[in-house]
Amino acid sequence: MARIGIMVCWVVGGFFTLAGGINLVTGGGLAAAILMLAGVVLLPPIRELGNRFLPSGVPWWAPAVLAVILLVVAQAAEMSSEDPARPTARRSTQGGISAKTVQKAATRKTGPAPAPRQMLRVSAPDIYNTYTANELAADDTYKNKRIIVQGRVDAITEDWGSPTVRLDAGPGHYVLCRFEKEQRPSLTSLAVGEEVSMEGTCQGMTLTFLAFSDCRPAR
Repeated sequence: MARIGIMVCWVVGGFFTLAGGINLVTGGGLAAAILMLAGVVLLPPIRELGNRFLPSGVPWWAPAVLAVILLVVAQAAEMSSEDPARPTARRSTQGGISAKTVQKAATRKTGPAPAPRQMLRVSAPDIYNTYTANELAADDTYKNKRIIVQGRVDAITEDWGSPTVRLDAGPGHYVLCRFEKEQRPSLTSLAVGEEVSMEGTCQGMTLTFLAFSDCRPAR
């Protein structure tokens, strides 16, 4: 039985010592050191020293039991020190990169949001004269774009069920602003000769006038 006990001490003590040493080298901390200590205490040569120097009545395995208890306490303290409420923060700091660092880098890369583009504003005579001077160049500048056109009301009519407002663009010329039916109430207070601003999408030149669609009164 004595030989079996010595063999068990060698096996268990050697395993604890080896496992604790490996964990200690790889950064295991206090728990690894205590595990290694427990293994060393179990080794028969160390046990013999314990029998010599321990006070009478204290068994040789008492230091090993104490070391194991310290190991359990250390592991429990290490687990309780982790904050379960912040798993995202811990993951984001792996590899030395924090969430704040990533956010700052993204801000530097994208830069501030661009300012909203100001809508082009032009008078009815000016845009009409631009089209009569060079219709191709005028299309490149205005066609299919939202524009605010300013001018004097020449007529308020209805064309194929859609309200329309004509803006004077010079003798015999005008800009026709076509509105959706929902915009009709906003046009009832207009009067011929009044200076107004209309927002709409430029459709380009027709045979007799410059057309704007989807219009609405502009501020």
